[in-house]
Amino acid sequence: NQQLQQKIPSTKEKLKEAQERQRLENENRQLKVQVEYLEEDLSRARGFSARLQEGIGAVLDFLDRHLPEQFRPLVEKARELLPVPEVQQPEREQERSHTWGGMEL
Repeated sequence: NQQLQQKIPSTKEKLKEAQERQRLENENRQLKVQVEYLEEDLSRARGFSARLQEGIGAVLDFLDRHLPEQFRPLVEKARELLPVPEVQQPEREQERSHTWGGMEL
């Protein structure tokens, strides 16, 4: 009986550890799903932003060719206000990415 009494606390601790591990695994699965969703959403947003910048660039090119000379400084000012497209963006993303459980973050 004494030996069994001594084993009860360690069994309870193992049970608590197993429950905590299960909780963490569940939370990890949920976080992986969230990360996947956010990565897809970010990809769509980046695609939309890139298309929008291309469209704005095309409009400014059109205006530059067809507006009278007196309005061209306005077109140049509009170009200055636009963000410069980041050509090196994919490389920076790879530098920041981490591997976690076989999943790229």
